[in-house]
Order: sequence, then structure tokens, then C-alpha cells
Amino acid sequence: MAGLPDDSFADIARLIESAGTPFPTSHIRRMVLRATSVYEATEEIAHLIERLNFSLDILEIVLAEIGDGPNFNRLNALDDLRKLEAACDRQRQSFIR
Repeated sequence: MAGLPDDSFADIARLIESAGTPFPTSHIRRMVLRATSVYEATEEIAHLIERLNFSLDILEIVLAEIGDGPNFNRLNALDDLRKLEAACDRQRQSFIR
């Protein structure tokens, strides 16, 4: 996987879970692109990356404006990341078969 740790999605999740303000949106996007670069750029994966990017933008705004109180934006970003990881896993499994 081009020198990436096997847990790159886990690394991204930990960063989303713990990052404060300023939220490292650009850094997380680069991590996502590196983690997904080994997969075929299907329409599903492209859509899920776009969805995650939107969630990251919203999370960045919320953290900057109101802080990290009880909000669902961090959970939405994590859910979008998990959906992306699942799509990549399905693709990997289809190559194994």
C-alpha cells in the first residue's frame, strides 16, 4: 500500500475524533486521498469522498463557531469515513475473489 500503515482509516478516525480548533480539514483530506489512492476511483468511492469532505467542512465551521460541545457533526464525519472504508473494503474483497 505504498508505504501507508494498514490502519490509515483508523488514523483518520482518531484525528477526526480528537482534533480541535483550528480543525485540520486539509490535512485530513490529504490523508483520505492517500488512503484511497490504492483503490479504483469508482463512482461510489468518489461520492463518499465528496460526502466526507462536506462533513469535514461543516465540522470545521461548527468547531470554529461554537466549539466542541454536544454536537453530531463529528459523528457524521466519522460515519461518512466508515462508509468510505467499507466501500474500499468491498472493492479489496472483490479483487481477492
